[in-house]
Amino acid sequence: MNDRERNLVADVRQAFAGTEYPGNDKILYDNNCRHSECIKAYNAFSDTSWDGLDNETVRSLYDIFPFITDAAFRYFLPRFLILCLEDIDEADTITSSVITWLTPPSERNNIDFPIEDYISDDEWQNQYFDSFTHRQRHCIAGFLMLIRDQYLDPNADQALKTAWGRVVY
Repeated sequence: MNDRERNLVADVRQAFAGTEYPGNDKILYDNNCRHSECIKAYNAFSDTSWDGLDNETVRSLYDIFPFITDAAFRYFLPRFLILCLEDIDEADTITSSVITWLTPPSERNNIDFPIEDYISDDEWQNQYFDSFTHRQRHCIAGFLMLIRDQYLDPNADQALKTAWGRVVY
């Protein structure tokens, strides 16, 4: 890791340190879901702090974002960001998933990661942008800028242009 990545990891840890655990009943959108990703997410996230998840577990959860609530996404996002920063070469699929969920639904058509749009842009704004603190938004924007700058990632650039860039520009 370079200094920029190390500093961003430290910033993420501090910005999200006081984030409240959503509760086991607010991990999945559908608590009756028996889909393998639902079960995997529930088992991994139940009664667990975001900083208590090990890298192997986080890597195995690259495809769970459509199944978890916005509250669970907000709570566990820092762990995904940190893994991406600490080990980008091994976390490329996770990085793509994170960037997709940090992009407004109407803009996902421009991203090479097929996903159904589950919510409107207004709902996304409320649930996935406005609900983060100002400091957390800066960390997310910093993550996207780092991925864009160091890896020339057009998807990170798209997320910045359509949402997160207004935090820092």
